[in-house]
Amino acid sequence: MSDTTTVTTAVTTAVMFDLDGTLLDHVGASDAAVLDAVAESWLPGRPVAPDEVLAEWARLEALHMGEYLAGTIDFAEQRRRRLRGLLAALGDDRPYDDDGADAAFTAYLSAYEANWRAFDDVEPTLGALARLGVPYAVLTNGDRDQQLAKAATLRLPDGVRVLTPADVGAAKPSATAFTVACESLGWVRDRVLYVGDNPDADARGSRAAGLNACWLNRTDHASPFQPAEGITEIKRLGELVGLLRG
Repeated sequence: MSDTTTVTTAVTTAVMFDLDGTLLDHVGASDAAVLDAVAESWLPGRPVAPDEVLAEWARLEALHMGEYLAGTIDFAEQRRRRLRGLLAALGDDRPYDDDGADAAFTAYLSAYEANWRAFDDVEPTLGALARLGVPYAVLTNGDRDQQLAKAATLRLPDGVRVLTPADVGAAKPSATAFTVACESLGWVRDRVLYVGDNPDADARGSRAAGLNACWLNRTDHASPFQPAEGITEIKRLGELVGLLRG
């Protein structure tokens, strides 16, 4: 962990979490779903390299979700572009109009939703925060209806807010997203600890907006941060409780 740990957590009175990759295993659900959709619906019987499918699906998601979050396309269109892009990369030259792409995407979506799971450290961590009397909320990018449906799988207590770009007027890493989220919750930014797995959208974005930042490095990547950035690193959510007590 960085030398900023004590400074970061000493003033914390509330915690704000990212959702995908932090509380909910988005990658695990997405990987299982796209492989299932390719094998069972999109290209049944065609041999494919799973690693190549997953890498291309992840690339397309980053590209087209970025377009959606920037406001250049709508949520349905980012799905269509991901589907068409993957199938083209796999050698499927069939044309998919919008209705056809929407229908085909349901094979992925059904499997994706069926695979939504919280990470195993989420429930004990949220329970510990409740016992400590530390309030928490969720600020997540993505479509509001889908993100609320994901959050429902976490069985959050009544009163825990889940905020999306539709609620705060901007997507992370915009400072507006974090600032409006804190204002809507009645929280003072420099007393809020934001916890997320994305170094830029979550950690650097929240820090730049005046929150304390904690990077959740579940995949044990080398830290991209300099000590002067003031960003704390943890590898599991359970470490968060120790920081808050510390």
